[in-house]
Amino acid sequence: MEPRKTRPPDRRGPPVDNRPAPLVVRFADEIAHNAGDLVLDVGCGFGRNALYLANRGATVVGLDRDTAALRFISDQAPRMITSGALSLRQVDLELDEWRFAPNSVSAVVCVDFPPVFRVLRSLVASLRPGGYLLLQTIGGHGGNYLELPTPGAIRSVLIGDFEFGCFTERRVGPGGSAAATALIAVKHRRDDKAAI
Repeated sequence: MEPRKTRPPDRRGPPVDNRPAPLVVRFADEIAHNAGDLVLDVGCGFGRNALYLANRGATVVGLDRDTAALRFISDQAPRMITSGALSLRQVDLELDEWRFAPNSVSAVVCVDFPPVFRVLRSLVASLRPGGYLLLQTIGGHGGNYLELPTPGAIRSVLIGDFEFGCFTERRVGPGGSAAATALIAVKHRRDDKAAI
């Protein structure tokens, strides 16, 4: 049998549980009140984190390749957002060029986006000094551990330029595999070196 050369189809319906990720809830007010400019929700899916942050007053740009998910958010947003703003962009982060300039966004949220490590340097470069990065990898269940970074890989990209507010890493996969899940909240250092 030949390996599959195409991607799986877009998701077909909204999730049963559309609550924001606990990591996003924990840091949402800090991001919304101190971020200033754009907040990116990378791989936003059906918008659970983007909508939550917009309702905290943030100006959020949701990025995803799934047109059905983006249509769902677009239909829901007008009646769900009471403050802040939300715009959406269809982008395939694995194939399309990264379109956000260095130092152009105040926060990046990336929850359950499988190829996060492949785009991590672009996400980090887009953050302004004092900006936030909230990152939660996929859980490492079944075969998806193959899309996870190796232990320490994400931390090695962030160390030195960020103050860590939260960092948890856990090895996953069959015995001997070099894969790890990560849950990370960091703030880009500025001259005052304020930690989150």
